[in-house]
Amino acid sequence: MGNDGRRSKGFTLIELLIVVVIISLLAALLLPALMKALCNARQGTASSLINQLAQACKAYEMDYAVYPPGKGQGSKDMVNALSKKGAKQLPYFDFPPDLLDGTPPNGNVVNPVWGKEADAPSNQVHYRNNIAEKKPGQAGPQAGQPGPGGAPYYKVTSFDMWCAGCDYQGSAPAPTAAYSVRYE
Repeated sequence: MGNDGRRSKGFTLIELLIVVVIISLLAALLLPALMKALCNARQGTASSLINQLAQACKAYEMDYAVYPPGKGQGSKDMVNALSKKGAKQLPYFDFPPDLLDGTPPNGNVVNPVWGKEADAPSNQVHYRNNIAEKKPGQAGPQAGQPGPGGAPYYKVTSFDMWCAGCDYQGSAPAPTAAYSVRYE
């Protein structure tokens, strides 16, 4: 019952462990890059959504000579205004139920980067009508100046729309540079 000089076919335990370790190391190196690529793709989706909503706001302004209402604390007022039928008897923007955190036409637009499950304010698109911020007899907001909620004004003659990007940390009370997806 000896070995008869034959070598058994198969891998030793050490060889299998080395292969598992190499695969684990490769996965550990590639996983952060994969996660960043996925987040950048969601950020691109958010940017596209914001641009589509901005076009709907401009169409609304062409019909009513004013941009939809909004104070920068979410997007419920904008959703309500853009859900109404315009001059062509069609809504300015068709909000599918999964795009809102409430029932249409109520609710905030969900931020595609973070989704519904994230905590506010990162889970929603924010909209602010900057012209409505101007008080009678006073100068209007200045670009770069913090507005309601802490987000700075960018387009002082129209509106700002933004949402949290991949770099949002959630620790700062004022959404500034961390809100990297915005209408420009």
